[in-house]
Amino acid sequence: MRIKFGRGHEWDYERMIPSGEFFDLERKDHIARYVFASRFAQNAIILDVGCGAAYGLDFLSKTSKLAVGVDASSTAVSFARHRYGRDFELCNQDACALAFQDEIFDVVISFEVIEHLKDVEIFLANVNRVLKPEGLFIVSTPNKIYMSPGRRSPIWKWHQQEFYYSEFQSLLKRYFESVDLLGETVSNPNWQKRLQRVRRLHRLLTFVPTRVLTLVPLWIVNTVIRPPPGVRLEDVKISNLDVENAETFIGVARKC
Repeated sequence: MRIKFGRGHEWDYERMIPSGEFFDLERKDHIARYVFASRFAQNAIILDVGCGAAYGLDFLSKTSKLAVGVDASSTAVSFARHRYGRDFELCNQDACALAFQDEIFDVVISFEVIEHLKDVEIFLANVNRVLKPEGLFIVSTPNKIYMSPGRRSPIWKWHQQEFYYSEFQSLLKRYFESVDLLGETVSNPNWQKRLQRVRRLHRLLTFVPTRVLTLVPLWIVNTVIRPPPGVRLEDVKISNLDVENAETFIGVARKC
């Protein structure tokens, strides 16, 4: 099932299938993460775990030494191979079962994936294993205060677990010696109004059981809070300021 979500884009649940060029994609928050990662990927051997339709991997492959992408969806991998050709390597693999030799990658990237995994400990152990000494892990995940605040289980039924700032930082520090946690925010006024609606809605639904909320059809959710508006790349900021309240966390972790 694919759901129309914004102009010119389709979403296969949480995988974006691009209909245009990289910098033309409407969801500039997704684009900004790969632009941020590109500063670490130059002349590096990189792995994108959960690469989806590989629009970000295609961008990074232009300046990296070697680019490899894996995704659990064979449909997404097939789409990426057809759209982008052979400028990079693609594999149909589970994030928790990376079939690569030890210490082979300079940089491992994984955006908006970790919240979908049942066993994040196995995932992080695998990432640590395939990274070279001094290698970098660049990972993003949504802030729980905007997703499922105060709840044990995620409301978004495709998520297995979500994290507050301190939880995500502690998790990464169990596997990496050096961890910097940054926050991604969008300054677009319409985007901020949508976030305010989301937080008001969470307060109103405090006493509604999570299992009931997961049954609400996605079209109703989108009607109430509205789809994310288009934003410019310059509206997206990634910094170490007020990270606890950022919409998305971006971790930069180094293997020692």
